[in-house]
Amino acid sequence: EPGARPALCGRGWARSLDAGSRAGAKMEADAEQPEAEVQPTGSEVGADDAYAWERRYERTWEDIAVGADGILRIQQPEGADWRLQSAGFDLDARRGVIRHVLLLWDISKSAGAIDGDLKPSRAVATAGALIEWVDEFFDKNPISRLGIIVVGKVQDSVSGVVREMEAGAELWSQMSSNPEDHIGKLRAFREQPLCDGHFSMQNALDLACAVLMPMPAYGTREVLCLVSSLSSQDPGDVKASIRRGGGGENRGSPAA
Repeated sequence: EPGARPALCGRGWARSLDAGSRAGAKMEADAEQPEAEVQPTGSEVGADDAYAWERRYERTWEDIAVGADGILRIQQPEGADWRLQSAGFDLDARRGVIRHVLLLWDISKSAGAIDGDLKPSRAVATAGALIEWVDEFFDKNPISRLGIIVVGKVQDSVSGVVREMEAGAELWSQMSSNPEDHIGKLRAFREQPLCDGHFSMQNALDLACAVLMPMPAYGTREVLCLVSSLSSQDPGDVKASIRRGGGGENRGSPAA
């Protein structure tokens, strides 16, 4: 009849029955298998089951409190940082990310003496050690700044008049984040050392404070003194300069 569905032959019926039996078997096998367990994501894991990197900074703002002096402090849980606590370190003290360091270097007659304990002289031996120290400093503090102040017989400019000071201080190497700026001058000094005059701690500290005071407060301000002389020829009270430098939250470390 026109429009009637053609009848399937015997071979077609066999293929249809075979396909149907395979589909039914697959459905029964899928029904017998248990459903796959869904693993929770990092946000769904409990605090006890989370990885260390997932719970380290979790709600850290709750551990910060304002002390009576107005300084933000981290409330350490019981047993935290036990190595620092047992060693007696202040947990609130942290090294700044950006350090502004001034090196006060004694290049007076005492440092240039050839009959001293370091050969050929203390100044030359110190220059060689400083070359390695500057390179290591910027390796550990790549975004910090360093400057070098020499103390001894220097030229000082007052009102445009250049005069020599027997116990003066001069910003020999400007504050810079490039180690080659300092290493180049140290190598030149090691080849042709010039040591004269006397050491003055007061003049060195006054100049260091004047250089460090404009530095931003988000970084540390530090002074490292390398002294060869046994005495200091100061124009005034050196203790007043020390107190004035400490009042600006500067840090000082002497090395004789």
